[in-house]
Amino acid sequence: MSENTSVASHQELSNPWYQEFWAWFILTPLIVIVFVGATLLTVAVKESDDIVLDNYYKEGRMINQRIDQDAKAAALGLRAELKFDLEVGAILLTLTAKDKSELPKTLILNLDHPFEESYDITATMHQIVPGSYRTDIETRLTKRWYVRVSPDLPILHEGGMDLKEMNQKDKVPKELWRLIGDVNLDNDLQLILGSHE
Repeated sequence: MSENTSVASHQELSNPWYQEFWAWFILTPLIVIVFVGATLLTVAVKESDDIVLDNYYKEGRMINQRIDQDAKAAALGLRAELKFDLEVGAILLTLTAKDKSELPKTLILNLDHPFEESYDITATMHQIVPGSYRTDIETRLTKRWYVRVSPDLPILHEGGMDLKEMNQKDKVPKELWRLIGDVNLDNDLQLILGSHE
């Protein structure tokens, strides 16, 4: 009788592992770490920064800054003064060159966000008078932007090839130049690109 009583009392004292306090005391931090780690990994993958500036291409594409475009702008003696009117949403550009006859009728203005590619803006600037250009944008600009000005060449529109494809195929037209810089619109609403030699 005493053997049966001791076996019964032993069975009552030994609960399954999941009913024991010490099992959960040890497992709870490990489970929390797994869930937090999985959440952080998911956020890191989905919300990765898109750092694209200048003429660089991400996702394993050929990284090649087109220095010859800068040299072409310097050879032409190009200098641009950009003025941002944030209230109206207008951007005015005054372009000077050694030879005024080489000024294009339209320009391409790229405003690249430092971190998020989806915020990048590409606008066509139309000539108001020789050397003066204007474009209007709907986006409210703040903080820092990388700026690139280049001519809007007809060759860029022929055959549907854009500038990125041309750079990848190393078929950049000789007429193509660029002026680059960066501006923090919280501090300054004017930017000067390039200079006369």
